[in-house]
This record gives sequence, structure tokens and C-alpha cells, in this order.
Amino acid sequence: MSTYEYEPLWDAPLKELEASLNIYRHMIECLYTLDDMEVVNYLSARDGVAWAIKQVDGEVDPAILAEVEELDAQLKAAADYLVHELDIYGDIWRDEPEEYWWWYLDGGKPDPGGIPSVEERHRWTMEMLKAEKMPKAIEMAEEREEYRRRGINNPDRW
Repeated sequence: MSTYEYEPLWDAPLKELEASLNIYRHMIECLYTLDDMEVVNYLSARDGVAWAIKQVDGEVDPAILAEVEELDAQLKAAADYLVHELDIYGDIWRDEPEEYWWWYLDGGKPDPGGIPSVEERHRWTMEMLKAEKMPKAIEMAEEREEYRRRGINNPDRW
């Protein structure tokens, strides 16, 4: 069960549609120059487009709906790039409804139980850091200690 609820930036759905569509359009135009986090941030604009269209059902200009369909087709065509090159779906939690297909181009499903609590995310992050990053962190700390010992970049020396 999804607990996701889109929170519009604008009170007027047509204004939300205009703003979200501008961001979504920009994302598609620049898709191959954005990094994974930028794409994830921009992708939420597609949520705004869906929300606004639902709010003003029947009042949306057919040309706008056609543009959304075209942008969606371009996004779907880039699915392999988003999944394999950018890996935008690798580290995100998904609580969006399944009809928000743009969050599931990798074939994933909504995360069971919704978005983890802050405590759960912190615990998960710490476990990941320990498992993957601790050897590097220890190595970096040893390097810093060596620099201190040798007086390199030591402000006390100046």
C-alpha cells in the first residue's frame, strides 16, 4: 500500500502543471548530461504533471497532453540508459503508486512497508558504510595521521 502523497508547490493545478511540465521538459532535453541524482530530483516533476492532470481532468489542452505523451515516450526510450548507465533506481526507496511508472522503469515495485523511518535509513546507511567504506576510511585516517606526524599541512607548524 502506498502512503505517497504528492505535495504541489502551487495552489492552482494549472500553474502546477505548467511549472512541473517545464521541469520535466528540461529533464528530457538534458537527460544525457545530468547525473543520477539530478535525474531523480527532476523526475519528481513528472509526479507534479500527473497530479495536476488528475486535478483538472478534462480541462487540459490536448496539445499539452500530446506533449506529455511524447516526453513520456522519450523517457521510456531512455530506460536502458537510466537503469544501466545512471543506475537511478539503485539506491532510492519507492513509495509512489505503481501507476507512476517513471519510478519503476527498472521493473521494480513499490517498497513494501513504504519509506523506511529516519532511524531505519540511518541504521542501513551505517551498515553500508561499515561494509563498503570502512577500509577506505581507515586508510584515509592513517594517511592523515602520517601527515600530522610528518608535519605536512599542519597549521600548528606555521
